[in-house]
Amino acid sequence: MSKRSLTRQITLRVLLLSLLGGLGIGSAIALSFQSTLQQIQKRLNEAAVEATVTFDLFFLNLESELIAVSTSLSTSNNLEQVLRQILA
Repeated sequence: MSKRSLTRQITLRVLLLSLLGGLGIGSAIALSFQSTLQQIQKRLNEAAVEATVTFDLFFLNLESELIAVSTSLSTSNNLEQVLRQILA
C-alpha cells in the first residue's frame, strides 16, 4: 500500500468516527431535551390538577357557607343581628 492510500484510509475512518460521535452527541442532546419537556409537562399537569381541586374545594366551602347564612338571612331583618350570627 502506498503512503497516500494509507493516509486517505485513516482520514476517512477519522471522519466516519467523528460523524458517528457527532450523531451520538446529537441523539443524547435530543433525548435530554425530550425528557426535560416530559418532566415539565408532568409538573404542569400536576399543578393543573391541584388548582382544580383547590378551586372545587373553594366553591364547595362557599356553597356551604351560603347555605348556612341563608337561614340566618331569612329569619331576621336586623342587619346587626344577621352579621353577629354570620360571624359567630
